[in-house]
Amino acid sequence: MKKKNNKLVYIVIALAVLIPVVSILMPKDEVYVPQTTKGVFVYDEADMIDAETEDTINRILVTLEKETTAEVAVVSYEDSNLSIEEYATTLMNEMGVGKKETNNGILLLMQKEGNHVRLEVGRGIDDELTDEKAGDILDTYYVPYRDSSTSRAALETTKAVVGFFYSYYGISNEYTTANNLKQTEEEPGDGIVGFVVFGILGVLIAGMVWGVKYAEKMERNKSRLILPNQRKRKSKMGKFFSDFIDYNRNDYGGGYDGGFGGGGSDGGGASR
Repeated sequence: MKKKNNKLVYIVIALAVLIPVVSILMPKDEVYVPQTTKGVFVYDEADMIDAETEDTINRILVTLEKETTAEVAVVSYEDSNLSIEEYATTLMNEMGVGKKETNNGILLLMQKEGNHVRLEVGRGIDDELTDEKAGDILDTYYVPYRDSSTSRAALETTKAVVGFFYSYYGISNEYTTANNLKQTEEEPGDGIVGFVVFGILGVLIAGMVWGVKYAEKMERNKSRLILPNQRKRKSKMGKFFSDFIDYNRNDYGGGYDGGFGGGGSDGGGASR
């Protein structure tokens, strides 16, 4: 009886030793992380985007990063035993797409085998770009073109993502205009509401600018009657308006020291 028990103990010990060793020796699913370079946002490892389109996409994303700090990476790969969702989350976190402080990054990941695609959304913006909205972008701008041209699918999707970011940061340009035109066709009443809102904002901003100039004029007039060491002071109202204008004039810094800014994702996004 004791011999049988001893054999059982030996078997358990052997398994305890062998299982970790086997797990180490077995091949693991790996995510290929490209060597990132300053000013490069497209890493077409699977050759799914033609050279001209790749250059166009990269120029668009360089400008976006400089004007908003947002980072968008476009990456293609052949295949993996991992799901595209697992691959995307791991890759985005390894690459550090998005700024570390704000996690304002998006990864457009294209899988050649199976022709799948995913938008992986940074954890700092997934409340705004929800899984549903990310899916809508793919359905509208990627899926219709992927069978005929993955290059065009990548370009159109990139433009839509860029349009989201410019709207997110309050910047109006050709990318946001394209998105707004589509929404206006679906919801005509939104154009009237937007016109009224912009009109009100225009009046408020004009009033603030006038307030700053008036405050500065008053300060110049008062400077003759106050002591020299008091002349650098501004009225509270003038300081408020000046600070407000300066804040809204603040340029978004696009500086990065090679590669991406250290952002990441919690797995938000959509796949198609």
